[in-house]
Amino acid sequence: MLNKLLKTKNGKVVLTTFALALIIALFFLRGSRIQKPTQTLLPPPDPKIVSEYSEKLPLTIDLSGNTPRFPEKLPGVVLKQAPLTETIAKQIAEKLGHAYEPETFTGKIKGKTLIWRNSDSHLFISLDSGLIQFSKNGDITKQPQLLSDQEFLEETNKFIENNLKDLLSKYRPTNISYLNIPKGEGSIKVVQKENANIYRVKLNPVSSQLEFLSIHPGLQASFIDYLPSGDIYRLEISNISIATNTENQYSIKTIEDVEKTIEKAKLIYFDSATEEILESPSLENIRSITVKSIKLAYLIDSPAADFYKPIFILEGPADITRFPKDTVAHLYMPAFK
Repeated sequence: MLNKLLKTKNGKVVLTTFALALIIALFFLRGSRIQKPTQTLLPPPDPKIVSEYSEKLPLTIDLSGNTPRFPEKLPGVVLKQAPLTETIAKQIAEKLGHAYEPETFTGKIKGKTLIWRNSDSHLFISLDSGLIQFSKNGDITKQPQLLSDQEFLEETNKFIENNLKDLLSKYRPTNISYLNIPKGEGSIKVVQKENANIYRVKLNPVSSQLEFLSIHPGLQASFIDYLPSGDIYRLEISNISIATNTENQYSIKTIEDVEKTIEKAKLIYFDSATEEILESPSLENIRSITVKSIKLAYLIDSPAADFYKPIFILEGPADITRFPKDTVAHLYMPAFK
């Protein structure tokens, strides 16, 4: 049959056409199997980490077999501020001891704000931004600590359950900072526990596995401040929509990457077991800093930010001229590769 077809002119044309079609088909089939090069997903810009030290620090890493395990990739996290209705704001105010009609103020930045004041405390609720700010009036006096740290965390869970459940986004207490707020005008200081007159319980969105850390030690986007007696002195909570991860996952530095880029770590502050946050020494007085632990957190690098990126927190002993022997250095480093 094939020989007869080859002897005819039309048969030769048919076979030639068929052969060409087969070659073209094979060419396109081969091309479809060639994988296109994958585009590398570039991470967002590094978070803004400000440090007093711009020169190279005497840093080393010694994890002594205690090498942490980190995920290969992480997303950025987006927190959207959710507005509050006037009805919900008044329900919150009533639970906080302000069961009366508020003053109203409308500003360019926070929009409409409801204000409650009495001789005991004051409360500001910004409806557009969903920000709640409550504070007791008067100076803080030194009091003995009546609750343990664990009891402060339990009290926070009870407070959220009894006063904010179903009214605000879900939060969980994470850890405690020990603060000292001086009488009259004065800046808040992070101190050792025995010198604290305020116990600040940090709040994290329930849906986030990592802690949200402020660029300033001891400060937090959402928190509750307790007196040592267990009474609430102040709180600041932002109503957020569900914390959502960005769709893109970005590669995280390995421990080897951290070691190779250790010069990118920014020194934030020093403390010790017996001293408050220590004043920054001159660079020539810093003999050595040895990183003994590394953990991950999301950094709040700006009050106006709503997109947060992970950082490494590096901590370890520091040998510094005329500083306590138990001085510890705290450094931050961007975590995305």
